[in-house]
Amino acid sequence: MENNKNTSKETEPIKISQISDFFIRCLLGTTGREYLLLNFINAFMEDSGLTPFAKVEIINPYNLKDSKDDHETIVDVKATTNSGEVVIIEIQVRKDKDCNPVG
Repeated sequence: MENNKNTSKETEPIKISQISDFFIRCLLGTTGREYLLLNFINAFMEDSGLTPFAKVEIINPYNLKDSKDDHETIVDVKATTNSGEVVIIEIQVRKDKDCNPVG
């Protein structure tokens, strides 16, 4: 007698924290999603009373060291504006009220 059980495996959705570096890079730092990045940046610009940007271009988020004493870093999102300004976005999670902000 043949086994009629469904042998296809349904995969569970992968759960990714919406505040993780991976999620932010995928959401805002992916080529083709510049409109999301522009709206995200401009929300903060306008809220701060600053002139919003007209355009952004997503660029390499890796900052290689220039000398042996430097450190290499990877930012969440790095972009340039239409006027050539470099915009770096780092999302920080503040776990407790006494945590010092990165400055």
